[in-house]
Amino acid sequence: MMIIQKIFSRIFILSNSAFEISYSSKTIDLKNWNEIWESNFKPIIINNDCGVRTGFHLPLNLKYEIVITPKMSFGTGHHETTSMVMNYIFKYKFKRLKSS
Repeated sequence: MMIIQKIFSRIFILSNSAFEISYSSKTIDLKNWNEIWESNFKPIIINNDCGVRTGFHLPLNLKYEIVITPKMSFGTGHHETTSMVMNYIFKYKFKRLKSS
């Protein structure tokens, strides 16, 4: 018995006669799925002044540019909260604090 069939045989609902469930499986080639996931990100531009890109993208030549190396623990700026916070920063008038 193949390993996958052995695992599936332990799942109650798959062997329950009250349900008619079919499934299939196949072996897929080993790939670096994280690298594929990372390579699909496109640079973003926020407020026409700030770009967020990865190190493997060409410079955007904007006033501000943030370069992020995407990994599973940190994104690429595509989450809507990123643009919300950055747009807020552009509207906020920051004042330089004098050191004492």
